[in-house]
Formats: sequence, structure tokens, C-alpha cells
Amino acid sequence: MKQIMILVVLVTLTACGPKVKKSIDNIIKETNSYVSEINTNRQLTKISSEGALTDPSGFKDKGHYALNNYYSKSDDELYRIENIETTNEVVAENFYFKDDNLVFISTQTNRNTPMKLYIYKGKVINQSGIDLVYQNILLNKVKLLKREFKNRI
Repeated sequence: MKQIMILVVLVTLTACGPKVKKSIDNIIKETNSYVSEINTNRQLTKISSEGALTDPSGFKDKGHYALNNYYSKSDDELYRIENIETTNEVVAENFYFKDDNLVFISTQTNRNTPMKLYIYKGKVINQSGIDLVYQNILLNKVKLLKREFKNRI
């Protein structure tokens, strides 16, 4: 009987004890490692498309885009979207997914250092060089690009 009581107390303390949270630094390190792994994974299938960027009316060409989706052909899981837009400058945007969730965005122009956005459980946890307006643009853009990929598969 005494052993059962001790077991109940231990289980209660473990279940109600403090929850170990991942530090932001650990999440960033894990994400950077994951991104490197995705970038070197030659097993992923690539679907590419390209076309013209037009003005809002759709009549005047403003530039060009190239879009690459990297995914697993066995289960159609999306791992990365690479979007390169060329107008008066080149903008390269990369969106990374893990378990169908966005985890990282990097963007770079030919005039600046890479900008980074780390996402954990649907929330931005760290950013480097991306203001709130551009964050929202990128987060909305990735939703559209992901939806387009899902419709193509």
C-alpha cells in the first residue's frame, strides 16, 4: 500500500511539475540545422514554374518570377518553397516547412544581407531585419503559395 501511495505522489508531481520549455536559442539552432538538412536533401522532388510579374491591372509587365516547390513525392509533404522575383532588383524568398507547418523564412535582395524569420507553433519567435509590415506580407504570401502547391499536387 505504501508503494502505491509513493507511486501516486511521484506521478502527480511529475504531471503537475514545471513544464520544460524550449529556449528560443535552442529552437533557432534546431531550425538552422533543419534548414541546412532540407537544402542538402537531394531526395526531394522539385516542381518549377515561372512567369511575368505584372502591374495590378495585369497589362504591363514589371518583371519575372521563378517558383520552386521542394516536396516528398512519397507523401506529398512540402518542405520548401523558393520564390525569386526579378524587377529592378532580385528578391529571393525561401519558406521552410516541417510537419506541414511553416518554421522559417529567409529573404534576400541583391542589396542587403539575408533577413530571417523564425516561426514556432504558428508564432514568430525571432526575426532579423524584417519589419512588421514585411513580416505580414511574407506570412500572407506563404499561405497563398502553399495553397497553390496543394492544389497542384
